[in-house]
Parts: sequence; C-alpha cells; structure tokens
Amino acid sequence: MIVSCPCGKKKFNLDISLIPEEGRLLQCGTCDRKWHYSIPLDTKAGNVKISTNFSVSKIDNDFVSNEIKTKNDIENEIKESINNNVIEKKQNNISILSILSLSIVSFLALIILLDTFKYQIEIIIPNFNSYLTNLYVTINDIYLFLIDLIR
Repeated sequence: MIVSCPCGKKKFNLDISLIPEEGRLLQCGTCDRKWHYSIPLDTKAGNVKISTNFSVSKIDNDFVSNEIKTKNDIENEIKESINNNVIEKKQNNISILSILSLSIVSFLALIILLDTFKYQIEIIIPNFNSYLTNLYVTINDIYLFLIDLIR
C-alpha cells in the first residue's frame, strides 16, 4: 500500500499487515514529521482502489528512485557533518605552546624591524635609541634570569 506523507514530498510503500487496526505512528524520512496513520475503511474490507492514472510499475519505480535519493542525501549529510566536525576539531587544536611560540617570534621580528629603522624612527621619537638599548638590556636580564632558574 502506498502512503503519502502529509507534507506531500514523500510516498511510502507499506505492508498492510504491519499496521494494526487502531493504526500506528509513522515518521517521514524527508521532513521528520510524525503522524498517526490508520488503514482506510475500503482497504480493511479488502477493496483496494487502484488509480487508473498510474501503473503499479511506475509507482514502484518512483518509490525506489525516491528511496535511493533519500539514502544518497543522508550519506552526503553524514559525510558533510563528519568533515565539519574534523574541521572544527582542527580549528580547536590551537595549543598554548603554539600561541607562545608565535608571540615570541612576532616580538623578535618587531625588535629586528625597530633596530633596522632606529635612525629613521629617532627623527619622529626623540631618544628612541636609548629606549631600544634599555629594551636590549631588559631582554638580556630576563635571559640571564631564566638561565639561573634552570640551573
């Protein structure tokens, strides 16, 4: 028996023997809508009406092609969700060590840039050379402190 979802997007081929007389709850695989379905009175009596507009093979082929499309769509959705989860995990894998190393390299690049253009910067900022020298001495003190701490 062919049962249509209330949304009209999906048709199901159901065995009448699987549906009890009081009916049962069905769920559409396309729209996830749930509805209660009971067997029509004509079908219960054994008088099944077949529409003359469609042949049985046509309905069966449509049902099979819709079913294959649905399975392919589900497989594609699963693959996309797995790929999205992998991408999210890769994005969340930034460790503190990588951030620290990036910060140190960026700081060293800034110092090299300032040292390269110290005479040009001194025109804009007076006594910039003394500030840069104090920065070098501070970095050297931190380095010596860390060496003493390790020993």
